[in-house]
Amino acid sequence: MVLSEAWRGYFYQAPDLDLGFLAGQGRASRSLAGIIWARHPCPSHLGARLAADPDPRVRRALAEKLARTDPTSEQRDARKILANDPAHSVRTALLVSDAP
Repeated sequence: MVLSEAWRGYFYQAPDLDLGFLAGQGRASRSLAGIIWARHPCPSHLGARLAADPDPRVRRALAEKLARTDPTSEQRDARKILANDPAHSVRTALLVSDAP
């Protein structure tokens, strides 16, 4: 648990990671890419790609993080895609947030 928290802290502090590479990997890596992208929305097109991911768990991870993040213009497309997601859990995650 401590190691995973350390890695999470590293990734949150490293906006220069190759998120495109992470977004092309397995479900867990794509979910991580979405979580990091929500904090550092660059490149802006990556959010729309992750919001349209075939795996609802990836889309839900992105939606949950976006729900806890102040909206930016770079996130507009991703938020629009997620708001119309076929999975109820994804749409709900975008609207509901716990403590930041």
